Amino acid sequence: MPRELISIIIPVYNAGKYLEDCVSSVLRSTYEQLEVILVDDCSTDGSGLLCDRLSAQDARLKAIHCQGNGGPGRARNVGLDHMTGGYVAFVDADDTIHPEMYERLYDLLQTHQADISFCSRKVVSDWLADEHADTGVSVFENGVVDVARLGNSTDLESTFLKLYRKAIFSHLRFPESHWAEDLFIVPDYLAQASRIAYTSEQLYFYSVRKDNISFKPPTRKRLDFQILGYEKLYRYFQQKAFDSCRFARYVLFSYAQAWLSFGDVKTRFHYWKGYVSFFAKHTGDASSKGSLLFLLAPQIYCSLMRYRQKK
Repeated sequence: MPRELISIIIPVYNAGKYLEDCVSSVLRSTYEQLEVILVDDCSTDGSGLLCDRLSAQDARLKAIHCQGNGGPGRARNVGLDHMTGGYVAFVDADDTIHPEMYERLYDLLQTHQADISFCSRKVVSDWLADEHADTGVSVFENGVVDVARLGNSTDLESTFLKLYRKAIFSHLRFPESHWAEDLFIVPDYLAQASRIAYTSEQLYFYSVRKDNISFKPPTRKRLDFQILGYEKLYRYFQQKAFDSCRFARYVLFSYAQAWLSFGDVKTRFHYWKGYVSFFAKHTGDASSKGSLLFLLAPQIYCSLMRYRQKK
């Protein structure tokens, strides 16, 4: 049976230093039926011209230019509007992939008749330690993923680790914000997947640099979007009646991270009060030693959290 076309969407914004390595890694894929869509999000460093040059060199590449910078969510949506494949995947412009990534994910998807397949990632960094467990292959039903069976707990949240059937995005698009758009959409695509296949193989190489948006000094807007994203993920798993306590801890961590990011009393009180409201509504799932410590003594909780992060 002939293999179907996979559309790979790469949002590009000021990624001139990394884009060629990214694209080269995708084009080296052992899965050859590829359409690679480079979506230039109004770059100012010449990345747009580089997209044009690369697309002129390989017929599998297509360059699209956005009018105005709209963020990675909008760039992915533009790519979705132009894709022609039966399957779709996303790659960040400063990352690279293993040559067998899409062959492995396609085979997983077909073998288990899944709607989504995904893998784990390997952090490429000279300062951030990677955490990973070899958990093998797992198959999840009814849009529920058991995070305890993943190689890394963040694998669930990462849009770029996954291969999706085109139908998943028939009526679904990313929120067009500059923050946490990949986290916000997780419950939406999980809800449309009757079966999900996973391998803990580290087939995506996630580059962690000081200039990554995730590691820039946080703003209140970015932290607020992150909190809302984790609260949405919590509500999804609460409705599924599966492992909701785990996702309540994610919400606690996001509030504590926001509290720790600002030194003024007014802002810290704002985030503490926000968690008090969440806790009051979801006491059953949210009750833990950590949550009680944050409620009673946020300074102590956050100091312990920061200490553990440094270890």
